[in-house]
Amino acid sequence: MSRLRSDKLVNKAATGAPELTYGASIPVTGTINGAGGVNITGVATASKFVGDGSGLFGVVASGTGVVVYEDGSLVGTAGTFNFGTNISVSPPSAGVATITSVNTDTNTTYGVLTVLDGSNVRLRLAGSDSSEDDTIITAGTNIAFTGVSASGFSIESTLSGLANVVEDTTPQLGGNLDLNGKVIEGTGSINMTGGVSATIFTGAFNGPSNGLTGTPDITVRNIVGAGATFSGDVSIGGTLTYEDVTNVDTLGISTFNDDTYFVGSQGTGVWKGMYWDKSLSALQFDRSQKIYLGPTASSGAWTGAGSTTPGPGAGLELHGDQDYGYIEATNSLYIRGGNFGSADKIISIEAQTNKKNIEATGAGGTKLFHNNNQRLETVHEGVVISGVCTASEFVGSISTPTLTVGSSVGIGTSGGVFTAVAGTPTTIDSFTVASTNYKTAEYTVHMMNGNNEQAQKILVMQDGSNAYYQEYAIMSAPNKIASFDALLVTGDCTLRATPESGISGVTTFSVVRQTIL
Repeated sequence: MSRLRSDKLVNKAATGAPELTYGASIPVTGTINGAGGVNITGVATASKFVGDGSGLFGVVASGTGVVVYEDGSLVGTAGTFNFGTNISVSPPSAGVATITSVNTDTNTTYGVLTVLDGSNVRLRLAGSDSSEDDTIITAGTNIAFTGVSASGFSIESTLSGLANVVEDTTPQLGGNLDLNGKVIEGTGSINMTGGVSATIFTGAFNGPSNGLTGTPDITVRNIVGAGATFSGDVSIGGTLTYEDVTNVDTLGISTFNDDTYFVGSQGTGVWKGMYWDKSLSALQFDRSQKIYLGPTASSGAWTGAGSTTPGPGAGLELHGDQDYGYIEATNSLYIRGGNFGSADKIISIEAQTNKKNIEATGAGGTKLFHNNNQRLETVHEGVVISGVCTASEFVGSISTPTLTVGSSVGIGTSGGVFTAVAGTPTTIDSFTVASTNYKTAEYTVHMMNGNNEQAQKILVMQDGSNAYYQEYAIMSAPNKIASFDALLVTGDCTLRATPESGISGVTTFSVVRQTIL
């Protein structure tokens, strides 16, 4: 195969393009480029033409142009389009031309009128330019057009209808019945197997109201029935009267917004019996009311074991009247405070407001008061009396460190243990002159030191400045344990014991003191 390579190719005379006797074959990867044109007088065949075709002309063959339709009907094929009156065409740009409709008819006006056409009616659109366009309205069965004029017409039914439903003994509705604001009246009845809905029911409501449901309020004068069940609240603006009701059973909470009365049978007039007073937040009872708690064999309504009606003679009765009030128990009566282990709870009994008479403390003692002043208290050791204890007779022993008899005589006892040191005094009794100004005190002393024992008396006198003493009735065996003296120092009158020579160790003593004011 021969190849020809050249930058330029011309004819032999170098005056024009060369003639390709058998044509030229351009491979798929090859192209013909250049700024000039391709002029062919024969046929140019290609599988595809690229470009907007703005330079093409003379393309007029049928089937090779643009196919034109009007309202879906084929007009033909054309290569050139000539737009007539009232059409504006923009110059082509990039192969695109814009076509715009132009309305030049600004004077024609149109009106609508009706024209009778036999049994039909024509709706006519009439123009000021004498143009017309009709739409036919055809009357159906039993329909007639009346009063046809240029301005309109009426549509009427040709059925004569019924004067009343008596003529049809079993009339039926083909659809809903619209009363059009009118009223159905008569003396008969309306029997429905379905539901009846209305915004309001008026007049008497007789017969059963089975299946009456819904959410609207129902206002009636009286409701009489064998029973009623309410799933929500029931509000009663007046008085709920239940003379014929034996029991009222409630499973939940009954709420009363004002005073609630439980009427008794005491005489005439307004007897409230028991009532809840809303203003005072208190449960109150009228005169001569009673509360019976727990049936006993003494109860008036006792019917044996398992009796549930206490009545008079109950285990506990509460009575009250305008002049008295009391608590009565047929058997034992217990008043208890601090039932859940609180040892410091108090039970207080007052015969007058804020005037204690008896006060009992759980794990403590009991106190008795006079005019709100404590006079007696029980303690672990016995009883403590504050004030004067008067009795026609005292029986048994008296255990007290000091006992005053009358207004001037006192008796006191004391005792103890000390470690004896010969020559070193120890105080075994004293009294304060400012508070207990005993003028004279007589002591009886008993002492033990090992196998030594001593008993004696000491008489003491004081004048507020000095103390005077005298030992007497001294007994000892086998050895004397101590000698005694008295001093008045810083307002205290003291009795001292000074061990004798040769005495030492543990020494016990007991003292009885008799005093005179």
